[in-house]
Amino acid sequence: MIHSKRIKQVSFTADELNEMLAANLPETFNLPVPGCRGWLVVESANLSMPLNDNLIDVALFCSMKIESMATPIYRAHLLINVAGTPSYDPETSMVRMQNIEVVGVHLVKDEYSLIKDTKSLINQLIPSPVTSLVANTLKTTLQLFSAGAYQEVSDYLSLYLLGSKQKIVDYHRPEVEKIITEMAESGDLEYEMDRDILEEHLFADLGKEVEVQNGELVFIFHR
Repeated sequence: MIHSKRIKQVSFTADELNEMLAANLPETFNLPVPGCRGWLVVESANLSMPLNDNLIDVALFCSMKIESMATPIYRAHLLINVAGTPSYDPETSMVRMQNIEVVGVHLVKDEYSLIKDTKSLINQLIPSPVTSLVANTLKTTLQLFSAGAYQEVSDYLSLYLLGSKQKIVDYHRPEVEKIITEMAESGDLEYEMDRDILEEHLFADLGKEVEVQNGELVFIFHR
């Protein structure tokens, strides 16, 4: 029926695609933080498709954690929205997103949130001076031996004195967006046709392209 063009396409709903996507999560990524340790964990994903556009929207529920001197100083849940267009590679039987864009990074206000006053940590970095001469000499020495990292860490921890969870998210947003974009492009938001499932086996052999139509992902055999 496919060869005779009586069957031209088959469709998948967002719920069906979300079940496939869940197999790749959660996933943990290192988050670069000056003098500290940070992680971004993509906990879950929810995919949706607009009715009138060839787009896939993915809402990623993530946790962000930062430690300094083995002390948890920040944690938050983030909702990260990603958009892209669907594509299909017949050679690899792989459905993936292309033209990926992070369109939103939102702080979730819930019981998981934590921000600690880092004043005591900063005091550990900056020694109390006995004299201004001793203090300045020690500070200069620390900067020389740490290749400037001493001041960078101190400046970063000073952000926490404002007590704003959003400020921390804003500071890390460029790196968060880079992590999510690279994640999407590396294969975590793609799906390979399962040849143990008849419909997917047929599409792997005979399918040509995919696109979003009326809020569903359509697998096209013939136009």
